[in-house]
Amino acid sequence: MDGSKSDRQRNFKKGIDMDLARRRREETTVELRKSKRDEQIQKRRMGAQGGWKPDDMMSGMLPPRDTISPATVADLSQLIAGVNSDDPNIQFEATTQFRKLLSIG
Repeated sequence: MDGSKSDRQRNFKKGIDMDLARRRREETTVELRKSKRDEQIQKRRMGAQGGWKPDDMMSGMLPPRDTISPATVADLSQLIAGVNSDDPNIQFEATTQFRKLLSIG
């Protein structure tokens, strides 16, 4: 009689079964974790295969080397004279050319 009573209680006004609800929550959380882990693995694979490189971002920021026309080594004597000049504009231009020469060379 105890067995039939517990069956009757389980089926009477059946609401939310706590065990069933817990199992469903656990299953959904496991599925979410698996999908998130798969996404992370996929991102790592894309990075390892060359999907994204930091060099790609930096290449658009710098002008091509051909467009920069620094003073050549042959112009050093003129640049030295420009730095030693009394005119501040000539000093500035010579210093700028020196800096360009040093940064590229």
